[in-house]
Amino acid sequence: MNISIRLMNEQDIPTIMESIQVLDWNRDDSVYRQYLKEQQKGVREVYVAFHNDLFAGHINESD
Repeated sequence: MNISIRLMNEQDIPTIMESIQVLDWNRDDSVYRQYLKEQQKGVREVYVAFHNDLFAGHINESD
C-alpha cells in the first residue's frame, strides 16, 4: 500500500475535477484555481492524497 500526501499543484486540478464529475458535484475548476492562488500567497494550504498513485481526496486549511 502506497499513500502519499502533499501540497496541491496546478497539475492536480484536472485529476480533482475528474473525481468531482464522478460524484456529480456542481463545481468548476475556478474554485481550485482560487485555492491555488491563495496557497501561493500563503493564506491557504491545500493537501492532496493519493493511494497507489490514484487520487484519494483533498483537504484545505486557511487562516
